[in-house]
Amino acid sequence: MMEDRRLKTLLFKAGRLTQEQYEKARGYQTQAGGSLAEALERTEAFRPDELVGIVAEQSGRCVVNLANCHLGKEVLEVLPKAFCKKRTVIPFSVYEKTLTVAVEDPFDINLLDDLRKVTDRKINVVIARPGQIAKMVDLLYDREEDHLLNVAGQVEKEFSAGAAADRAPETGVIVNLDDNVTEESAPIIRLANQIVEDAFRRGASDVHIEPFPDEIVVRVRVDGELETLMKMSTAASRAIVSRLKIMAKLDIAERRLPQDGRIAFTAFSRKGTDLELRVSTLPVADGEKVVMRLIDKSGVQLGLDTLGFKNDNLVNYRRLIRQPYGMILHVGPTGSGKTTTLYGALSEINLPGINIQTAEDPIEYRIKGINQSQMRSNIGYTFARAIRSFLRQDPDVILVGEIRDLETANAAVQASLTGHLLFSTLHTNDAVSTITRFINMGIDPFLIGSSLLCICAQRLMRRLCTCAEERPITESETKIMSALPDKAAPAALKHAKGCAACRGTGYRGRIGVHELLIVNDEIRELVNDSISESAIHQAALRSGMTPLHEDALFKVSAGVTSLEEALSVVRIV
Repeated sequence: MMEDRRLKTLLFKAGRLTQEQYEKARGYQTQAGGSLAEALERTEAFRPDELVGIVAEQSGRCVVNLANCHLGKEVLEVLPKAFCKKRTVIPFSVYEKTLTVAVEDPFDINLLDDLRKVTDRKINVVIARPGQIAKMVDLLYDREEDHLLNVAGQVEKEFSAGAAADRAPETGVIVNLDDNVTEESAPIIRLANQIVEDAFRRGASDVHIEPFPDEIVVRVRVDGELETLMKMSTAASRAIVSRLKIMAKLDIAERRLPQDGRIAFTAFSRKGTDLELRVSTLPVADGEKVVMRLIDKSGVQLGLDTLGFKNDNLVNYRRLIRQPYGMILHVGPTGSGKTTTLYGALSEINLPGINIQTAEDPIEYRIKGINQSQMRSNIGYTFARAIRSFLRQDPDVILVGEIRDLETANAAVQASLTGHLLFSTLHTNDAVSTITRFINMGIDPFLIGSSLLCICAQRLMRRLCTCAEERPITESETKIMSALPDKAAPAALKHAKGCAACRGTGYRGRIGVHELLIVNDEIRELVNDSISESAIHQAALRSGMTPLHEDALFKVSAGVTSLEEALSVVRIV
């Protein structure tokens, strides 16, 4: 759908939106994140698909249902898939020098200008329903391509002939492979590519390729949960692992030690997928396990508005990241969204007049205008050494990927006390325990209190799919929801149901949960005096901090996620 500001202006101008409806939707959006269009539908200001009709009415364009249209190969060839996915557009028809495209936002002048430049044609516009273009791009552009199960079947067929003679009679497990079947065999190459492409299409963050005595299991992590993508016989185990090692420039002969590498997937994909993979191999009982982290370089969202911050937290956080010096820490377990939030913060303050230096391991996304440095501990280039070097590079802002030891902590504190704004991360459970971690590392409490601006503890929860069903709240749920400050539990809660769009899980996408501890004079004095965690926690609550569990319950109350999901992510106290 179109951007929030443009949609708001259009609806008010058309007299279709009241101030009360807008404020209610903004309240939901503050808690849940996402777009204004989604918030308006979730708060029942508009029926599903009603907004697209209003946009069509105001723009003078017609609405099309792409699911009922036949788009030929010659039409799709006008625009590459990568462009269509990135800009949310799909070619609809071609007649002489006129190209008709389906878009979600007919008022996006920049998109129309780019289409004219890319195609050298006159552009006509029709409107598609929200979310339909992305689905149809994947479906239509891939319909002539090999799909995962077909490719896997070809691999099984190629391997079966040579493997039959090599089975151990007592176990049936393949012990050797045919010499003619290698990691360079065409089906193996296609299977490796197809595994990555299918995982990417599902929105996976990681791919696990796991060997077991009688099968290989490929699992993908989607919205934080692992699900099985496929299974195949052990015959192809060594070849598929070797193929991925070749792509990652690893030693295929070394099977006894773990290895780490990277794959620039654009070089291997026929579909122009701008994707990078961090590859880790590990020797296990039945071969080598491979885990790949997928980093979508074209589709990363760096806006703080999309991360699920409550409105007051977002206002305070934006104020703090514009301070001239001090330390801002993000804490939480692996996979809690810390790096994404930090990239969002840096993108907001990335101005021509500011010198930003980052020390990362690894560099996940490249941001134009920021000096990003990859750590190499094997040659002594560590976080602590990078900070000391940065201080000779005239920085305004420094990002340190993680504070792991006393040396790095000391360097970070000193940098923040000498006129630099420093961002970093730690693995602690909540905001207050981060202070204790620093003290246990050996940092003087006075230096901690003087350098800290804020600590943001965070987690990621799955969002409910639109298929979620609402049920009356039970007595036990009421007791849990009474932990909210106003003690007023809602009359009903939404629960996961499951549909084709969410593959039966009941959830689509994730949203952040945050606990923002702002270090004020009272908290600074408590830290300097090494007062207990509980006293600091109470002072933070008095100053307006929303604990993690309350932020999670706010999102449950707003229907963004389920109580079951909240309980699986945060501890309700």
